[in-house]
Amino acid sequence: MAWDKVSMKNAVSSFLVSNEDGSFDLEASVLKFRETALRFVANTETDDALITECLYSVFAVYPGARLNVLAITSMTIQAMGKKSPELSDPKLYTMLSKRVAEVLKSLSGDEDVKPFNSVRGKGGGHFLKSDQAPAVAV
Repeated sequence: MAWDKVSMKNAVSSFLVSNEDGSFDLEASVLKFRETALRFVANTETDDALITECLYSVFAVYPGARLNVLAITSMTIQAMGKKSPELSDPKLYTMLSKRVAEVLKSLSGDEDVKPFNSVRGKGGGHFLKSDQAPAVAV
């Protein structure tokens, strides 16, 4: 390993945790790196396809249901954790929640090409359009 490279020195030193006596705490440094690496993995591995697949799996369990965003987010993140165990880390929940909400929003709307929609008010929530009974003309 060529430690003479400035970028490599900077990368390692950015994770070092110092003790009061000036020595380095290796365990704390490793934990700091691990947390940063987990966030990086979560950002790169939680692509739209995984989130979309898990969204569909949530609605497959509750066909025809209208679910609120908090329930959808929680169940989707659980499904994602089963597919990629490193995403089960509770420290990633907030970031993953935002990603799930973004993907759900991008897949929702009145347009025919969007698979999800939402209704506000009593009995409202997000739903999978294909699970809804067709409207009957009276």
